[in-house]
Amino acid sequence: MLVTIGGHAGSGRKIGDVDFGPASEFEEDDATLDWYDYLFKKAGNRFAAKPVRIFVMGANQWRDEEDWPLSRARETKYFLHSAGKANSVSGDGTLTNATPRSESADHYTYDPANPAPTIGGPCAADSQHLKPGPRDQRAVEARDDVLVYSTAALAQNLEGDWARPGWSSSQVLQRLTLISPQSWSMFGPTASRKTSQKVSFAAATVILKSSLP
Repeated sequence: MLVTIGGHAGSGRKIGDVDFGPASEFEEDDATLDWYDYLFKKAGNRFAAKPVRIFVMGANQWRDEEDWPLSRARETKYFLHSAGKANSVSGDGTLTNATPRSESADHYTYDPANPAPTIGGPCAADSQHLKPGPRDQRAVEARDDVLVYSTAALAQNLEGDWARPGWSSSQVLQRLTLISPQSWSMFGPTASRKTSQKVSFAAATVILKSSLP
């Protein structure tokens, strides 16, 4: 299995606003030919090594692994908290490991005439008008119709593949963003889901110590 950067977000070492370094440069055609050489000709190339190869963002380096998901990975649950005013990055929303008890509900007003814009991400659309990739999200997170839940700064680097959303209702968008030491918010993974009930959740932010510029 090969996990690399790019896809609908673009290609090359610089995707969106982030330069992932010289090690990230990846030739998909070469990899495809190597795969077929390994599969049909038993060639001793890169695919003859460990069965999993991943590109680790932040560290900006390739790493070979024996399995996926990683057997040493540990699932960690984060919960949304607030006093009912998680609107925008200036609100009181927090994200912690503590199980929520009795807390106020968060609310936001959706205005179809002024929807929260899409900035970056894995966009399979016209890249001239909707630029893909990781991009600064501060303008979106400043809106009152976006709920933001942030962790405290972590004591150490955090590596992970994806956070499974725990909601069970409504049409919402979950967005995980990373805060750089310079305080800009980088677009990360996104998930959406549509069901029938109400839910008050639109965005989440995780602050990481990192080497991002």
